[in-house]
Amino acid sequence: MEWSQGNMSLCSVDSQETMTTLQRHFQSDFRCQFKDGRLSLVFQTVLPLESGNLKRYMCKLHSNKGVAHNYTRVQLQECCGTVDTVLKRDGPSCTFNHVYPDGDVHWFHGSRNVSDGSVTQHTAKSVDNHGWMIIHSWLTFNGTQEKGSHKPYNCSLKGSTSGKYIASTFVLKHGHLASIGATGYSISDGNRVRQQKAVKIALAILVSLIVMLK
Repeated sequence: MEWSQGNMSLCSVDSQETMTTLQRHFQSDFRCQFKDGRLSLVFQTVLPLESGNLKRYMCKLHSNKGVAHNYTRVQLQECCGTVDTVLKRDGPSCTFNHVYPDGDVHWFHGSRNVSDGSVTQHTAKSVDNHGWMIIHSWLTFNGTQEKGSHKPYNCSLKGSTSGKYIASTFVLKHGHLASIGATGYSISDGNRVRQQKAVKIALAILVSLIVMLK
């Protein structure tokens, strides 16, 4: 029995139940296990370039009665990895890493959706070598009112598949930030500052934002 993708053999087991695994040119983390006559291909992590409808996996059985095979696919769920945030004099910026498949960034100032022209939004997208989307978005202040405001800015990523927010980050004054995503709630700045006051402010803003978005 053998698992393969395209012309690349991933693992096989012979009639003596000896397992052979080949992972030299395959980037996703996987393992194979053979039990009760079944060869299983188990992924720990799957990269976008090795998933989807165009990347089929084939299981093949060789026997004295001939050869049989069948195909299956691995489809990634909508997701976002880490979020990096920077607050500069001319405006805040955030970068969403390991995004799949795509998304749009929405900015909020306090509870207000920033779309009145007082700030200018820029967004740049790229794809890394593994197929993950990197989305970088930043605001440029057009007036002095936004520069002097103590209200935090929030950048939220809306997934292109579900139409729901899959990651969100608050940028507070003096560089403190609080972010929430698929993995839970965390607070940090570039130096891992742990101010309880920043946490309370971010939580209050998060609640108001969720109410507003419903």
